[in-house]
Amino acid sequence: LEPDNSIAAASNQGTLNVGGTLTLGSINNAANATSLSIDADGEQDFYKITTTGSLRLTATVTPVGSVYQSGPQVGNCDTGASLNAQSQADLAIEVQNSAGTVLVSASANGLAVAETVAVDLPGAGNYFVRVYETNAPSQSQLYRLNMSAGAPSGIISGRITFLDWVNPNSSLPLTITVRNASTNAVVGSVNTTTNSLGDYSATIAGLSAGTNYIVQADSLMWLRKSVNVTTPAGISVTGLNFSLINGDVDGTGEVDAADIDFVIDRFGSLNTAPGFTFTSDPDGSGEVDAVDIDIVVANFGQVNN
Repeated sequence: LEPDNSIAAASNQGTLNVGGTLTLGSINNAANATSLSIDADGEQDFYKITTTGSLRLTATVTPVGSVYQSGPQVGNCDTGASLNAQSQADLAIEVQNSAGTVLVSASANGLAVAETVAVDLPGAGNYFVRVYETNAPSQSQLYRLNMSAGAPSGIISGRITFLDWVNPNSSLPLTITVRNASTNAVVGSVNTTTNSLGDYSATIAGLSAGTNYIVQADSLMWLRKSVNVTTPAGISVTGLNFSLINGDVDGTGEVDAADIDFVIDRFGSLNTAPGFTFTSDPDGSGEVDAVDIDIVVANFGQVNN
């Protein structure tokens, strides 16, 4: 595919749309055969793809090769050193837009290990996958390149009200889970933290426009809350606010007698004491007191939604 050492000279792989795949270099599905290689120190290969809309691109570069003896043959015996053809170049991969801006890259895995990137491409246009090496190889490195296009990520955002907390709109840990409303299958789950106003934002891959989902918010001693949403044409959902019920201090998904006992057993504890249990202080005052017991009693019988 040479010359393909720059965006201008990139190998054109045509159009890639949602649901499409490209497999480059494969020869009759042979494990140790490919038509692609990095052939020298400082070499790089560019591949151009064109999209007709937004999508999530996943691209994987996989080193190819086997171990063999490299040296002169003496009689019926090979001499010389073993050479691992899979470990010549430490391959890396990145995706660039048409301006050459790097959107995502991967290079951490080391010799003989595949590198994978995944990135949301924001709209129609030309994009470039660059394969390069991070070491200084003296031999060529064979590789294969696989690309696939899925539905783009959507952003779910809004505000959390942590009921009965000393400051109901605070910075606290939060898990946002999105399920398909028809199958209940998990589409994605993100652990995040709200900001000082209780605002959150979660990027979920694989959402589709005009589809019904269940969005669930879950945090510490607050019960999980679920809301049904239908994604708009732009996929992302904003202003999805939750008020979470307090009192599930033991994390079972229900405020029950065990939660009351949990708080009573720690009555009088201060958050400065060794072994202090954060969830035993439902109001976040720093002390397990009568107010905490009242919160659990007031929400007795509530369950995850």
